[in-house]
Amino acid sequence: MFKLVNNILKGGLAYLIVHHWKSITGMIEPFFEWFQDNIYQGMFLYTAIYTVMVIIFIPTTFLTYGGALAFTKAIGPTYAFFITTLLVVLSN
Repeated sequence: MFKLVNNILKGGLAYLIVHHWKSITGMIEPFFEWFQDNIYQGMFLYTAIYTVMVIIFIPTTFLTYGGALAFTKAIGPTYAFFITTLLVVLSN
């Protein structure tokens, strides 16, 4: 029974993401533009949010992926890897 409910929830979530993809990317794109213009404030904000999430025991996997994506769009993949890794280590 648990597997059935789990699969239904996953399917529903996948449907919602695919169905609303354009509106999701439309909401995220202004953040990437802000992040490119304010890289140092973005680093500080990322570290602060990550630290709070670690303190209150919220899983940070998606925040790590999101940070890597934001830094990649702002400064390129090589630097993004090192900066994201450094900020995650400093936040813990």
